[in-house]
Amino acid sequence: MDGLFAYAQSDAIHTIRLFSRTKITTRAALGYAQGSRFGRHFFLSSFDNLRGFRFNDPRLLGDAYYVAQSELAFPLDFLIRFAFFSGITGIVGLDFGGVVESTRARRDHPDKARFLATATSAWENRTMDYVLGVNFGLGPFELRVQFAHGLDIGGVVPERDDNGSPTWVPNISLHYAYF
Repeated sequence: MDGLFAYAQSDAIHTIRLFSRTKITTRAALGYAQGSRFGRHFFLSSFDNLRGFRFNDPRLLGDAYYVAQSELAFPLDFLIRFAFFSGITGIVGLDFGGVVESTRARRDHPDKARFLATATSAWENRTMDYVLGVNFGLGPFELRVQFAHGLDIGGVVPERDDNGSPTWVPNISLHYAYF
């Protein structure tokens, strides 16, 4: 269908406080842009979405995406203290999702309608990783030092070692803590 331009994006986050600063956060996000190959695209940040990818990975660029995350955050202040950091938090998380380019999906699945071709390619591009890390409070900022390890679930494994096995990917970022 030519001439139809549409754009939709949604993001939902739910946090459950267990006690003190220990919490479980779940997140679901998706986006879809329709129109032309020159239209709206999404570039997912590997720091916030699919942490198994390295920064600036072109596979995180597309006109459709989906992400599901779950993360357990727990305080480490009682074990570790650093002079300039406050609120040291341990992180254990799980990321699942995928990014797809609908123009390429139609080329890969010419027998299907655009939406079905895009959905099929989105499933083929699925990825999953688990995350271990530490967040350091630094005034109004948060320094995130997290490492993600890809899981082979039949889709894309972002990073492999020399033996072809999934490997660890570092993600170090600085965030404004109040967003």
